[in-house]
This record gives sequence, C-alpha cells and structure tokens, in this order.
Amino acid sequence: MRIYTSTNDALDFCKSCFPKDKDRAYDKYGNLGDGPDDRGNCFSYDEEHPEYDGLDTPYECECCGKTLTSEDD
Repeated sequence: MRIYTSTNDALDFCKSCFPKDKDRAYDKYGNLGDGPDDRGNCFSYDEEHPEYDGLDTPYECECCGKTLTSEDD
C-alpha cells in the first residue's frame, strides 16, 4: 500500500502499518512542502504501486521494515 507525500516521495506500508484514516495520513504526510517543478501539494492516499513479489530489491514497510508481499496490496 502506498502514499505519496506532499513532496511527491513514495512511501510503502504493510497492511498493518498503513494509516487507516486518510485525514490522519494527510496530517502526517500532506504538509511537508510542495512537490518538484512547481506542482504544488502532491499528497495522494492508497495509490498504485509495483507488484511487491518477485523483485530483486524488495520493498520494505516505511514504519516497521517488513519486506512487503502481495498480501500487502
């Protein structure tokens, strides 16, 4: 599960760590500054992400560090 911060940084989370409330997620990740190239606030909640399984370099949860799998989609 993925969130883009207001500065357009992608953050991936396991299912248990993913912020369940969009407003609370915005409070934490939505006011970090504007995105690149004068795009303004790039915050986005529960966005598309690459498949987590079968990668040479696995994705890890932003909070707990768990290696993400398809169960975290």
